Amino acid sequence: MAFTSTFTRFSRSGTPRRTVYRIIVQDRLELIKTGDFDKDTRSNTQMFQDVIEKMVRKYPEQWLWPHKPMEARRKCALKKTARPSSSTGTAR
Repeated sequence: MAFTSTFTRFSRSGTPRRTVYRIIVQDRLELIKTGDFDKDTRSNTQMFQDVIEKMVRKYPEQWLWPHKPMEARRKCALKKTARPSSSTGTAR
């Protein structure tokens, strides 16, 4: 049994009076199914990420990054867990 998936990209361009929509349907991706669930999940996820990365690099103006990158999230979490220093300098 073959396991497949397709990627579709939608784009919008044109002027306010005339908007053009384009749909790109790419070739099927053959999903990896070896029986090792963890390995298959990592391999298939990487395959999907590679396709998305290729599209983002080709059409960066069509991409929206709606959340903070991991490094910014980590720094934010570190700030929240940091304890404020004592103003008197004495230990508690």
